[in-house]
Amino acid sequence: MPDRIVASISFEESTPPPGTTFETEGARYLKISAIDGRANHALLCSSSSGPDGPLLISVHGSGGSAFRGLNDHLAQHLPAAGCSVLAIDTRQAGKGVNRDNFFAVRRDIEAAFATARFLGFERIVLHGHSLGNIQALYFAATTWSPALKGVVLTSMFANLPWKSRNILPPGGDTYDAWQAEARAAARNAEFPALIEPMKNPAGPLAARMSAEHFLTYRDMEASAAVGTDWIRRVPAPILLIRHEGDTLVSSAEADSMLAAATALGALTDDASLKTITSASGANGFAAHDFIDDADRRAVTDHIGDWIKRRL
Repeated sequence: MPDRIVASISFEESTPPPGTTFETEGARYLKISAIDGRANHALLCSSSSGPDGPLLISVHGSGGSAFRGLNDHLAQHLPAAGCSVLAIDTRQAGKGVNRDNFFAVRRDIEAAFATARFLGFERIVLHGHSLGNIQALYFAATTWSPALKGVVLTSMFANLPWKSRNILPPGGDTYDAWQAEARAAARNAEFPALIEPMKNPAGPLAARMSAEHFLTYRDMEASAAVGTDWIRRVPAPILLIRHEGDTLVSSAEADSMLAAATALGALTDDASLKTITSASGANGFAAHDFIDDADRRAVTDHIGDWIKRRL
């Protein structure tokens, strides 16, 4: 009996998504389909070395995109330092914010990684920004490929479920109500069901959440989005980068991530933390997302230098 293909990963040349203003000579727009059929936009900017050189796969933060913010900046400027960039959207990009399942995003990164390997890249570094940091960590900790040479995390939190319960708004009774509602939906297999929004939206929890998002990212008992757990299981070099003015991710969180990566029993023997100091005085969300161009250049330069020294 002939073989049957039950599921597959694929990619195709594409056009820029609506509203994209990215313009770089030689950039390739791709649409990458994960093994469950989910298709996401991606941007490939190659260095002069092409597949013979290293590649950074860049994963955006909550509701972000490959085509804006730090990911866009890395794609535009890191190739000049000799490292190609494959910036990808995941299923929680844009309007998908707070609607995704943590475990499912791994498929998007897996598809990008497989695409990079098909294109000939054998030295790959995985980058995750903000919420993308835990997604990148989870993939790196569960994919021990010889081609994965390093992990870079920017604006990384340490324990998202604990933080969602105790620090991020609204906490308290509202969090408990969300938890009960999400669990009830899951027991009825209504995983995409949206739980009630909070009364005064602010910050990263402003958009309505699906039950599966809450349970897999933010529920204290059910979530696996704990960076200090996964970072110990990554056998590749790790670079952590935080902005000194970032009030969303504290210096204590960055320190605890580094401590976990270098603790007795951790798999990597090469982990470091870089704190970006800004002349612009950026703080809050502006610092968290490295809004200032000088800050983005500093991050890009540090990542480029770190990759050069290791690859």
